[in-house]
Amino acid sequence: MKSGSSFCITLVYLIFLSCSPGDNQLKTGWWKYEQGLHLGDVLILRDSNVKGDTIFISGKPVANLVSVNTHRIEVVSLYSGERGSYIYK
Repeated sequence: MKSGSSFCITLVYLIFLSCSPGDNQLKTGWWKYEQGLHLGDVLILRDSNVKGDTIFISGKPVANLVSVNTHRIEVVSLYSGERGSYIYK
């Protein structure tokens, strides 16, 4: 019975990974402002302004990525805790 539940957990994890965008999509497309925390009308995420899950603007850390999927990212301000979202374009 234990191997069955381990299999189910592994399967759910693999499905989750397959639905998440790769680093390539995150950093090759652009993200249009949807609501909440406003870091700009458009976010273009590249190696120079994203390190790990932290977003930098003008070399200063301003927000963390808290949720990433194929069509939407959610960010939270490092200073105010305000959350916002952007849509993949």
